[in-house]
Amino acid sequence: MTQSRSSLRERRRWQTARDLHHATLDLVRQHGFAAVTTEMIAAEAGISLRTFFNYYPNKESALVGPPPRMDETALGEFSAGTGPLIADFSRLVLAEIRAKAVNKAVIRTIDTVIAAMPEIELAFIKSLSQLTAQLAQALAQRADVPPGPAADLLAEVLTHALGRTFRGWGHDDGMTPEQAVQAMAGDLTAIVRALNGR
Repeated sequence: MTQSRSSLRERRRWQTARDLHHATLDLVRQHGFAAVTTEMIAAEAGISLRTFFNYYPNKESALVGPPPRMDETALGEFSAGTGPLIADFSRLVLAEIRAKAVNKAVIRTIDTVIAAMPEIELAFIKSLSQLTAQLAQALAQRADVPPGPAADLLAEVLTHALGRTFRGWGHDDGMTPEQAVQAMAGDLTAIVRALNGR
């Protein structure tokens, strides 16, 4: 019972952090990053400024948003998968795109801000470290991945591939999630062939 309540609180906290992130992005689209204040973000999200600071120390961190994390069920299926690694990873990424219901406009806004303020990109890269750690842990449980440094290196590669897939999909109005993931799988397959000298 305690664990269930704890999980519910964690989901609510995650949702509030995500709401603040989206409010920040909406305001940046309307006014530009320099004009947006923490007071504006709190008002847009319908919370007090004090509550805002319980989640983010400043507007820059609100723009980056909560550290990304994968759905535990989908990640568990990936770690227990016995199919080809690229195919299993493709299913995981497709599940993430569908589950997160990411708006393409969000991806474009983030890229616009990064282009104008390159220093913000470091914060986004840092936020991906949790995602890489999740992937490394999942990969280490698979029978087809050697443990240790190999799993860590592979997690870095797959995190980068996932990020490129989201961005490519976000900037192409006609691209479906399935097409984006298919393109990613093709790129990963090409990398494997190149490493094998084929």
